[in-house]
Amino acid sequence: MRSWKYLFIALLAALLLVACGQQATEDVVEQVEEVTDDVAEEVDDEQAGEDPAAEPEVAEEPAGEREEEPAEEPAEEPAEEPITLTFWRITGDSGESEDLKRIWDDDGELYDLWRAEHPNIDIVIESTPFDEYTTRQLTALAAGGGGDVMMIDNLAVAPGAGTGGLEPLDDCIASQEVIEPSDWIAGLYRVGTIDGVQYSLPFDTDTRIMFYNMHLLEEAGVEEVPTTWDEYIAAAEAVAALDGDAAPMSYSGARFWALSYMWLGPFFNQMGASLVSEDASTSTVLEPDT
Repeated sequence: MRSWKYLFIALLAALLLVACGQQATEDVVEQVEEVTDDVAEEVDDEQAGEDPAAEPEVAEEPAGEREEEPAEEPAEEPAEEPITLTFWRITGDSGESEDLKRIWDDDGELYDLWRAEHPNIDIVIESTPFDEYTTRQLTALAAGGGGDVMMIDNLAVAPGAGTGGLEPLDDCIASQEVIEPSDWIAGLYRVGTIDGVQYSLPFDTDTRIMFYNMHLLEEAGVEEVPTTWDEYIAAAEAVAALDGDAAPMSYSGARFWALSYMWLGPFFNQMGASLVSEDASTSTVLEPDT
């Protein structure tokens, strides 16, 4: 770097001498000295590494040794607030299993799937025997209490809605893709509809079936199981005529609800009759024509 700068000074001095002759010698000498001084100062600055215009050179790291900045970890979502729901359910007179999973299905699969999606929600069961349940429930609803989620007997839906304690479900049903009213038995779904508002959804039901004693029928001379109303009445009369304690027909329990919709209700429906008038204002049970 230094050698070519001195060469430049010498070349400049020669050119000036040739161009201006002897008269300009002194002026040329002064100019050369000034240039020489400037060049010397610049050389000294370079040797000292103090050139303010020069930018420091940065050695580039080999590609294989370049450190990568760690990726930012996604922010953790805040934990959902714990929730406890109280579930009121009906139990039989002798008590039933309190296994929370098996309330919904036999193997508990539905509960496990739901719990995996809602780990922050706990369910507490409160069970009450059937004969006490409706009275306890309606009393609690009227007082602004009751469970968060409750089983409700079909006969208690209307009075339950009348207390103002049941939450209308129409908006909830409309917001859920998995709830389709047509998936239920129409009669069971209508039980929860009061004045056009849906207050309950079918949870479970059962099927009434008849058992018959073939030995008793044969003893009464009935060789085949009745399949029509006339055959049934004839078989019942034949069994009633036997000596002994055999009854033509029996049903378990002496509760009004058992008689009304477990036995007489289905029979009435099959015969096209009803326990009440069409507008449900009067009973038809004691009317001979019905």
